Amino acid sequence: IKAYKDIKKDMWGKTYQEAITTGIYLAHILAGTDLFKDHCVSLVGFSLGTIVVMHCVWELQRMNRSDIIYDCLLMGGVLNVQDFNKETLDVLTNRLINVHSRDDFILKFLLPVVDWDTEPNGIFPIPSLDHKVQNLDVTNEIGGHLKYKENVNKILSRTDFNEDILDKVND
Repeated sequence: IKAYKDIKKDMWGKTYQEAITTGIYLAHILAGTDLFKDHCVSLVGFSLGTIVVMHCVWELQRMNRSDIIYDCLLMGGVLNVQDFNKETLDVLTNRLINVHSRDDFILKFLLPVVDWDTEPNGIFPIPSLDHKVQNLDVTNEIGGHLKYKENVNKILSRTDFNEDILDKVND
């Protein structure tokens, strides 16, 4: 069992590091191009994708770029809720939406095998540091980690996240 845990930890560490690197690259791409000209972008992350999103935000903060990100939507995240701070939110034009479920058994039981001291934002609300933080508990509607995909339209409509895009998705 110990060998199995070590293999899982090693795989997790590599995947986690790749997500961090991807987020940093994304920040530099967004900051270094005129892809969107005078428009802000919104970022969505699920599970390990929340690492990509937030490391992009944290890198943009380091670069002093608060003109790029409008909203961030995090669902079933693996980030430690203690890693969020007020300075992070200054980069966002609008808000950070954290969607979490207390019944996310993957985060509750499997994540501690590889990262035992994390309080994942997919289970816990992010401490309200600012009016920009919106926590949405979907325990009663969504339940587990693998149910987010089939319920993404419900989540988007409950948060009014990019409501103009939601209309196109529903058509």
